[in-house]
Amino acid sequence: TIEVSDKALNSFLPLLPPEHLESLLQPMNMHVCRFYGSQGGGTLPKDTSIAVCIIEKANSLINRLLEESRLSEVGIIVIDELHM
Repeated sequence: TIEVSDKALNSFLPLLPPEHLESLLQPMNMHVCRFYGSQGGGTLPKDTSIAVCIIEKANSLINRLLEESRLSEVGIIVIDELHM
């Protein structure tokens, strides 16, 4: 049994497409939210389990969560391609 109680903020992982994450997590009633290109924006929906972001939108999302005093909803931050 897998129990998930924290939110996760995941930066863009090019080798693991969001569609794959969605198919893996759907049976566990977990939701993937996308923050790249024209997708996403604003704040993190309450039912988000994993947010897939480019670094710029991740930064904006973190700042928004800080403003809303919701940063405690983030369980882990994974950054890929930081050298960019």
